[in-house]
Amino acid sequence: MKVIHGSVKIRSYTKVDPNIDPLDVQIGQRFEVIKADTKILSSSSPAACLTPNDNNFHEIQAVEGNAAFFDVLSPPYNDDTRVCSFYRRVLSNVGGVEKLFLEKIPAPYSYYCDNVPFELPENDAREII
Repeated sequence: MKVIHGSVKIRSYTKVDPNIDPLDVQIGQRFEVIKADTKILSSSSPAACLTPNDNNFHEIQAVEGNAAFFDVLSPPYNDDTRVCSFYRRVLSNVGGVEKLFLEKIPAPYSYYCDNVPFELPENDAREII
């Protein structure tokens, strides 16, 4: 993810159980996560790397005004349209221990995302063997 205007605050989370497939989680269901340190990024910051396994659940909030960023999905992702899911943080006391969960919620009405296909120019195309 690369900020191109303004600055953003990123809170990211990693699921505790690697066997949970977020695509199988239904509205109202939750799973345990670990929160990473909060980051503030601006257009002068290097790109942030959020992998499919680490910090892949993220909350991005503009800091002081508007912000814009690119979120580039690259191989090994497939060509299917990405489905974004939304969650709320839930703190819960489990056996006397505070644990953090993400609970799946419906997408907000204000959410908008545009997918743009990328094709290499002819002179840059390379055959992968």
